[in-house]
Amino acid sequence: MPSSDNGIIVRTIVALPEAERAQLDALCRQRGLSRAEALRQECGER
Repeated sequence: MPSSDNGIIVRTIVALPEAERAQLDALCRQRGLSRAEALRQECGER
């Protein structure tokens, strides 16, 4: 989901190597999260 600050919609696209994307997908399945939410949690945002 895009984030919004003062009505401005912002999207971030992250290019990950296949191996890292597979690890992220496995983490998402385990936690029942989207890729975006998993990255936010891992980066300490929110």
